[in-house]
Amino acid sequence: MTDWVAFAVIPRPNPYEMVIITSPRGPLKQSDGYYVTEAQAGELAVGLSLREVLVLRQLPWEIGHDIFVVSSAKRRVFWIDLTRSFDSLLMAMTGSTRKEIKRAGQTLGQCEIIHNTSTAQGDFYSLYRQFQVRSDFMKALPVAKFGAFLRAADVWVAYCHGRPVCGHLNLIDDKCARVHGVWSASIWRDCSDPVVVSALNRWLYWREMVAYKEMGISAYDLGGGTPGIIEFKRRLGAAETVAHDYVLARPPIGTLLSLYARLTGRDDERLLAPPGRSSVAIN
Repeated sequence: MTDWVAFAVIPRPNPYEMVIITSPRGPLKQSDGYYVTEAQAGELAVGLSLREVLVLRQLPWEIGHDIFVVSSAKRRVFWIDLTRSFDSLLMAMTGSTRKEIKRAGQTLGQCEIIHNTSTAQGDFYSLYRQFQVRSDFMKALPVAKFGAFLRAADVWVAYCHGRPVCGHLNLIDDKCARVHGVWSASIWRDCSDPVVVSALNRWLYWREMVAYKEMGISAYDLGGGTPGIIEFKRRLGAAETVAHDYVLARPPIGTLLSLYARLTGRDDERLLAPPGRSSVAIN
């Protein structure tokens, strides 16, 4: 099976940058933090303005103090241990998943993967928008947020007969060297065989595992999802673990939000109103 693992790794141009995405929330400003280390989280909390709310998402570590913490939530996420051998990674998958990966690998004359080019980025965004319209659970991905992530993320797209079929946008966490498969999309509308799309999507995940393992990344974090998506991730060999979300704000806003969260039982995903237009900063 190891004859499938050769892959040319393209280094990311801006690895491990902290991304802050800011959105208006009525009279408040919400800042969403990605790639935030423990030290950076403390600095961001101390620097909060009186009308600012800081949301830290899917941290692999817990905040060791309660400074300005309004609410917190634990998330079920599924990740793949990339410190294992290539054969061990494959054997952790279900037999049907391995067969689909092999099927896709045998059609290399018709299929290809493009990584981190402007073409791949544009095709991924188009795929995602089409997939999100057809889905009841996919989150919207505004252009501003997508543009911010492109400064510090990987975009992978698999093509069949020259048409984009599936794609993944992965965010790399500096603290634990984990990859967050936050956004993915697949669509068979432009492909005559949906079975091919299924095989290509699994093959794409496998090639990403290979590339990240060769880069020295220790784990591939696939996030959570619906029961059906979780089952798909288990079939890829992912094991369950816990990530942490936090909402931070200074008093009196923080005190009011904390009281509101306790009275309503709302977590950070529902604590605030839907976002307006976003601005971004890369640090």
